Amino acid sequence: MPCGSESLISAGAALLHSSKPFCRIHIRHKFWHWARQDRQGKGQVMATARDFLVRRPHLIPASIAAMMLLAAVGKWPYAYYQVMRWAVCAAGVFVAYKGWMFKRAWALWVFGLVAVLFNPLLPIHLKRETWAAIDVLAAAIFVVGVVLLRRPITGGEQ
Repeated sequence: MPCGSESLISAGAALLHSSKPFCRIHIRHKFWHWARQDRQGKGQVMATARDFLVRRPHLIPASIAAMMLLAAVGKWPYAYYQVMRWAVCAAGVFVAYKGWMFKRAWALWVFGLVAVLFNPLLPIHLKRETWAAIDVLAAAIFVVGVVLLRRPITGGEQ
């Protein structure tokens, strides 16, 4: 194959030859480009992984709180439940604050209630079975909050 010519490989890659003593393989990224365009076909680029965290800054605290709440259904020392109360209360306050910043009143009220329920300074004392049901429900609330709550896109952002 002479250098400077291009031959297509059946896998969709183009082998580019140059006058240099080595050749390089260039993979065509048409599929990646199509995957990033929006579904309406307007040619706007969809969010990347970094933009996903920009639009959902509460993803990591809410995920940690949901995992801790689901793990709390098992038997743990009392110290775990104290740490969990601090973590869930902090995550609830953070997500409620983000709900207020994103002008989503439902998130402010729902996650504010979760933060009050798991308040470590003035704890609410309930039976273990009741807390197990509340823990699963609160974990589901955090997961739903991650899905539904996101920073709105303004006109200048794309």
